[in-house]
Amino acid sequence: MSDPGNVVQRIAEQLEALSDAFGEDLWRELGRARSPRQKEQPRPKPGSASRAGAAVGPPLDIYVTPHEVVVEAVLPGLTGPHQVTVSLAGATELLIEAFLPDRLPDGLYIQRERFSGYCSRLVTLPASVRPVAVAGYQEGILQLRFQRTSPGSGSQGVAVLHVPPSAS
Repeated sequence: MSDPGNVVQRIAEQLEALSDAFGEDLWRELGRARSPRQKEQPRPKPGSASRAGAAVGPPLDIYVTPHEVVVEAVLPGLTGPHQVTVSLAGATELLIEAFLPDRLPDGLYIQRERFSGYCSRLVTLPASVRPVAVAGYQEGILQLRFQRTSPGSGSQGVAVLHVPPSAS
């Protein structure tokens, strides 16, 4: 059996030789490559849950005002709202889709927790809205402002849960 230190050294030397031969594109392709043992994962369905039970896609904040429904999505690394596809099905179903770019143009990740690649989120809005939104993107946050079809008190159409204090 080979010494793990020697194996790592040989791999590093081979990667350096490949990098010299293929240039910058090698590292981009290695970042996209999957292990031969890792099966190709199908693209998740919008709004589906991941294995850990969390929603697939960007975290969202949704709030209402008397005249608007506002959706804010965390989508780091984009250059503007034009890189996001927003679809409205009916007056209350919103689908947000984006492709988050890799943040490391070259090099090799040692630890990677931040998501990149295709993401989507399907949500039901708390009130009916018009099929036009004002979009803005600043500091990694996409903001969509939809005009409500009928003005409300700010919380009309929102289910409010009142949780009684625990009896302890």
